[in-house]
Amino acid sequence: MYLKQRLEKLEKLVEIAKIQSTEASNAMEGIVTTSTRIKQLVEEKTTPKNRDEQEIAGYRDVLNIIHESFDAIPVSRNYILQLHKILYGHMNNPMAGRTKSVQN
Repeated sequence: MYLKQRLEKLEKLVEIAKIQSTEASNAMEGIVTTSTRIKQLVEEKTTPKNRDEQEIAGYRDVLNIIHESFDAIPVSRNYILQLHKILYGHMNNPMAGRTKSVQN
């Protein structure tokens, strides 16, 4: 019972960290919404209403994959492009999963 309680607390801390990470990382990119909306999006209790929220949902999806499979994820070009495609999966972005062909 003690181990189960500790596991539940750890899972709660992971969820809090995901919400905070999502909010902070997206804010650095100028992507913002209310704290309530971020929490709902991260917990998958709502759907994105605009471009910013679509990016937040994509970030959530990639973050979940990393948290669930970090020990099996290879650091390779193909896998990074796959994560990039998932990151932009809620948007109609033709560059999702592709590298740039022209420098900025």
